Amino acid sequence: MLDRDDRIYVTSVNGIQVFDRHGQYLGTIKVPRTPANVAFAGPNKRTLYITARQGLYRLQMLSQGRTDLGNRSRPLIDPAFPNLDPSVVFR
Repeated sequence: MLDRDDRIYVTSVNGIQVFDRHGQYLGTIKVPRTPANVAFAGPNKRTLYITARQGLYRLQMLSQGRTDLGNRSRPLIDPAFPNLDPSVVFR
């Protein structure tokens, strides 16, 4: 999941790990159960919904979810990595 500032939210056994657009680890959002998926929703996409096998969590965020994901004029891949094959990253 990407936010408006191109931070990446990844589910892991430790929680939701957050990375900047260059892959630098920023921190982990801890949740009671192992998360399975995340999504921004709600007014202004400032609510982060986290699904887990035995739970659903909702966090109000300062970050905002992306609103332009359907707009292909904005690259999804960092220009600093021009040789990165998007089919390997986004399956």
